Amino acid sequence: MNRALKAALFAVCMAVITGGCLLFGDRSVSWLIGSAGIAVCGLFFARFEKKDTSAGEIALAAVMTALSVTGRIIFAPLPAFKPCAAVIILAGIYLGAEQGFLIGALTALISNFFFTQGIWTPFQMMIWGLIGLLA
Repeated sequence: MNRALKAALFAVCMAVITGGCLLFGDRSVSWLIGSAGIAVCGLFFARFEKKDTSAGEIALAAVMTALSVTGRIIFAPLPAFKPCAAVIILAGIYLGAEQGFLIGALTALISNFFFTQGIWTPFQMMIWGLIGLLA
């Protein structure tokens, strides 16, 4: 991607974020947090798409994501017990920071289809992704 295209894409993103903040007024913080979460996750997803990954690594990441989502759904009735965090941390340690971020972000996105999506979903994706990234 050339420099002019990157600058134009950045300008469009900033215009959308600024326009949303001006348009929504009292809910501008929600718009800002949601936009930031989507932007951060989008950057990691785009970077992963360009990376040369083997089918085994992709399959392992898919299984870890499925385990994490299943753990969140099964143990939902128990308060303050989320085994998905442990799976995300182990994935970040074993598979590396980038795949740890992706597994954390996808866990929040996929499991929220069961628990309902909302304005909190991009924030959850960003935070759980950062847990996998920092592990």
